Amino acid sequence: MANQLDDLLRGIDDLSGYDDITGYDDMSGYDDMSGAVRRKSRVPRSLARIKGAMEAPGVAAPGSRLVPVGLGTITFTAASGTSLTFSSNPQKPILIRKLTVNVARNGTTAASQNVLINSLNVGPTNQLPSDVGTPAALFDPQANGNNVLLDASQPGVTISGIVSISAAPTGTDTIVVSIGGIAETLS
Repeated sequence: MANQLDDLLRGIDDLSGYDDITGYDDMSGYDDMSGAVRRKSRVPRSLARIKGAMEAPGVAAPGSRLVPVGLGTITFTAASGTSLTFSSNPQKPILIRKLTVNVARNGTTAASQNVLINSLNVGPTNQLPSDVGTPAALFDPQANGNNVLLDASQPGVTISGIVSISAAPTGTDTIVVSIGGIAETLS
């Protein structure tokens, strides 16, 4: 707030429109005028954003909006193995901005399993920069600063991935992994 107030008041330090070279007014009430340069008025930062001159982080571009998107839910059981695939076919052009992965562990053998995202594909292109699995905990919905910028996906382009765990749960224990996110719709 103080910066906005400073921006607004900065250009009105005297009525003549000249800046003080020495930085203070004379006791006589006249401003120091020798060598002063007329200051150009500028639009405060708060108004520039309204005019669209600046984009704020996390704000959708004009004409688009942020929407939740589900990419799939998979369940690891004693019979499922340690690697499963999820996939989704968006019905609108989207650009995923935040990826979220919820992991629900049921049972004692599920509690100690590490969940990894091994690949995340938009069409045929893997969006992960490494061939080593990425911990699903990085994409926890409560985590901050884990925004992503994946390739844009058009209708008919599948978003898919492979999720793995370190060992299959035993008995009736399960690990349920839900993948989703926040996407920007593209016009």
